[in-house]
Amino acid sequence: MKILFIFCFLLLIIAQLINVINSCLCNTLMTQEDKYCHAHWVAHLLILGSETRDKQQLYNVKYLKVYRDMKGILNETDLVYFYAQFPACGIYLKKKLNI
Repeated sequence: MKILFIFCFLLLIIAQLINVINSCLCNTLMTQEDKYCHAHWVAHLLILGSETRDKQQLYNVKYLKVYRDMKGILNETDLVYFYAQFPACGIYLKKKLNI
C-alpha cells in the first residue's frame, strides 16, 4: 500500500513538471520561421507609448508596414496589446524605436 501511495505521489509530481515545461515551449523551442508561420499578424511598428493594465501590456503604435494580417482589421487601430508574462509568450517593445 505504501508503494502504491508513493507511486501516485511521484506521478503527480512528474505531471506538474510536464505542465511547467510546456508553458515555456513557444519561446525556447520555436525557430523564427515557426513563429512567423503560427502568427496571425506580423508588422513593422513605431512604438509611440506603452501602458500596463492587469496582465497586459498596451502599446500605442504607428504601423510602418504590415506583412501578415489574417483578420484584416489591424490597420484600423493604433493600440495593440500583448500578455506581459513569459508563459503567455508575450513580447516587450521599447518606446520610439522601430521594431
